[in-house]
Amino acid sequence: MNDDVAPSDISVKVSATVAVVAERSMYWDGRRGGHDSIGTSDPAGQWFLAEGSTKWGFDTFILVQNPSTKDARVKMIFLTDTGPVDAPPLEVKAGTRQTVNPRALVGNADFSTSIKSDVSIICERSMYWNNCTGKAGHDTIGVKEATYNCFLAEGTTLYGFETFVLIANPNNVENSVQVTYLTPGGVEPRVEPVVIPPYSRTTISGNADLPGRDVSIMLVGTEKIVTERAMYWNGRGGGHDSIGYMSNP
Repeated sequence: MNDDVAPSDISVKVSATVAVVAERSMYWDGRRGGHDSIGTSDPAGQWFLAEGSTKWGFDTFILVQNPSTKDARVKMIFLTDTGPVDAPPLEVKAGTRQTVNPRALVGNADFSTSIKSDVSIICERSMYWNNCTGKAGHDTIGVKEATYNCFLAEGTTLYGFETFVLIANPNNVENSVQVTYLTPGGVEPRVEPVVIPPYSRTTISGNADLPGRDVSIMLVGTEKIVTERAMYWNGRGGGHDSIGYMSNP
């Protein structure tokens, strides 16, 4: 894309005469840092992003693409650990992209993002931090709906890794989420469920719950949830993040 487009913020639409699969990778600082995300073939009027933080040295950006021929009116709500924060209405012109930096609205906070639009759009979230030798980052596309179940196959608290599970409750009622770790030795349920207030987000540390293990994670809510898993290594010198596989019973 650097060959095709002058330096700018951009989104991409890929069309083909036969079915294809596309991803986008990005690199910076002489390729000492990078991240990647899948695309989607289905724009939607609703998106959720479970991870996001302006604490701990993180910068978070919400990326909104409008591939339609109509202008989009977009409403964002940031779900913090102390409750929801409404963003001002956002207009995204047809065929354009907008970037939202939540810091001015949420201050220093961990948060999830709920996004609704009157036309179908695409949403991603990127996060960057200084790892003391330069910039590190990770990125993911959002999910289009909350579900009762979420499955995260990767996770480890061995080898110097930190593993965090980010859980959003986009409902107007309290949500009790049962977390179960799947280890090489078998299933180990978390002793207490995670109780999340309405329109809020919480973070659980796999290292605190289950040190020294390779783990997969299963989450089941009494109400619908949205989850992601973030992992860091080498004193957070690097990191990555992924949405989970979402399903309903």
